[in-house]
Amino acid sequence: MTARTVLVTGASSGFGLGLARAFAERGWHVLATLRDPQRVPAELAGLPSMSMQIARLDLQRAEQIRAMAQTVGEAFDGKLDCLVNNAGFGLVGAFATLSERQIRRQMEVNFLGAVLLTQTLLPALAGSRGRVINISSLLGETGLPLNSIYAASKHALEGWSKSTRHELAPRGVQAAVVAPGEFRTRFGDNIEWGELADDDPVGRLQTENLRRFQRRRRARPGPDALKVVRAVIALAESKRMRPIVRVGLDAKLLHLLYRALPVSWAEGVLGLTFRHALMKPHRQDG
Repeated sequence: MTARTVLVTGASSGFGLGLARAFAERGWHVLATLRDPQRVPAELAGLPSMSMQIARLDLQRAEQIRAMAQTVGEAFDGKLDCLVNNAGFGLVGAFATLSERQIRRQMEVNFLGAVLLTQTLLPALAGSRGRVINISSLLGETGLPLNSIYAASKHALEGWSKSTRHELAPRGVQAAVVAPGEFRTRFGDNIEWGELADDDPVGRLQTENLRRFQRRRRARPGPDALKVVRAVIALAESKRMRPIVRVGLDAKLLHLLYRALPVSWAEGVLGLTFRHALMKPHRQDG
């Protein structure tokens, strides 16, 4: 039996690294993409070359996205069983502090890069009756203060995925979304904050409270990212993929909140929670 083939973006750390390794250990032939292939994680470097190949891919570089069609052709004889659009980062901060450069980069990496890469690889996916798995977030379903453009990128990713699921089905290509809640990865270490000054005291208070919250959260142990890896693998190896899989208690409870209550009520509950968390004055030290 010929080994199945998968391309995983953003494989340098976090979910992507775990997925690339797990697919290889399950007998898949893996093409793991990194922005800097000279810095291959030890977890991937030790795997045999017959099961793991590394390629350069910066989702802001159109020529590198286009080149993936040739790379897949050479690595997998032009057929691809699964594409996992995992690469992304978090842009955080008051909306007023987000520069145009940052906003464009967030959408290019988290949304447009996945879209254009999938379009480039569509012939290879169709040739294998393959599947596309898009890694979203619980913020693909709702908004969160100081995460406006990140949430927008994940909303866009989910809307595109749901649409292409129907469109590509007649070609034999399946599409699905995995929406994780909070898990312990290096994602929080790679957050980018707004780079513009904020003269509004409300924005400064919200930002400081969010920074404090994130410092406390990173200091505590969090849920194991292996749950997300297992969810993606299960989708990739299933006969028919579910449209969306939510992973983590927070992601599931948020979805349940919107199903159980009218939208205005659910938004009201979240609004009270956010105001309590972000608008509470903190005492000065000393």
